[in-house]
Amino acid sequence: MHHAPSAGDFALAYLFIALSAVVGYGIVWRIPKRLTLLEMYTTSLFAVLVNTLFDVYLDLEMGLYGYFDKGADWGMLLAIPAIFPPANILYLNFYPFGQPVLRHILYIAAWTGFALGYEALALSAGLLYYHGWRLAFSLFVYPPAMAAAALHLKFLRWLRHRPANP
Repeated sequence: MHHAPSAGDFALAYLFIALSAVVGYGIVWRIPKRLTLLEMYTTSLFAVLVNTLFDVYLDLEMGLYGYFDKGADWGMLLAIPAIFPPANILYLNFYPFGQPVLRHILYIAAWTGFALGYEALALSAGLLYYHGWRLAFSLFVYPPAMAAAALHLKFLRWLRHRPANP
């Protein structure tokens, strides 16, 4: 059940966003990169686009969940770029391309577990609320979304080696 957020709820949610951004971007800054800057930028835009499309339909249209409070919220404009690009970059930077399918499945399963834990924390911090959505539903959303992110990177790399005028 959704309740109107208090000032304390907003403060905790913004603190959660800030900590997520500092930790996420800090890790991205320090890791050895397997992705080019263009790949990081393009795949992050893809992740934000896919998330936004899901949010428009499942949050704004159906009202199943949302950020902070019902309807469009300015806070989500801060949350999305703070959270999704570093998570996307970390996920794809270590993706086991060229490995057996089982490694792909285990990698996606591990990241799905991380995403579910993060979502539970975001929920308890007041960043997210559910109104008909359940954490268990996300279990079925994350794996295909993560597979799509990896396929998008593969497609981007394929495009990079194609001539502009075939």
